[in-house]
Amino acid sequence: MTDTANLYYHLEMEISIVSMSYSDISRIMELERSCFPDPWSAENYISEMNNPFSVYLVYAIDGLVIAFSGLWVDEDCHLVTICTDERYRRQGIAEQLMQKNIEIAIARGGKSISLEVREKNFAARKLYEKFGFQAVGLRTAYYQDNGDNAVLYALEF
Repeated sequence: MTDTANLYYHLEMEISIVSMSYSDISRIMELERSCFPDPWSAENYISEMNNPFSVYLVYAIDGLVIAFSGLWVDEDCHLVTICTDERYRRQGIAEQLMQKNIEIAIARGGKSISLEVREKNFAARKLYEKFGFQAVGLRTAYYQDNGDNAVLYALEF
């Protein structure tokens, strides 16, 4: 497909960022297993969707969920997860989800957002830093699957 044809194809696609629903769970599980070595269960996501302090979003193209995120909303919010289908990475999708999460946090009275990210996940770290997140700590051997360290990031509004 030529660049021009590719552009027209993208213009015709229906893109949406909406709240995660129970009907999304099977696709979320596929993405979860492809993104994370120690994936959450479907029950974890169902529990989170029933939590009044949780906001879980899906990013869909033509109805196909290709990314999702989870945010715990309080005065000090916490980005729980963000995942993009590997075939769609580096196209600004995670950026759009991050922007939406920040908007939600602010709209609901949040004063900050914190998150943990694998120390070696440079692509994710670059994304967070682009939004102004600052590294504020290191959690050694945080990840149970391989003992990787986690960098703690925070963004204050």
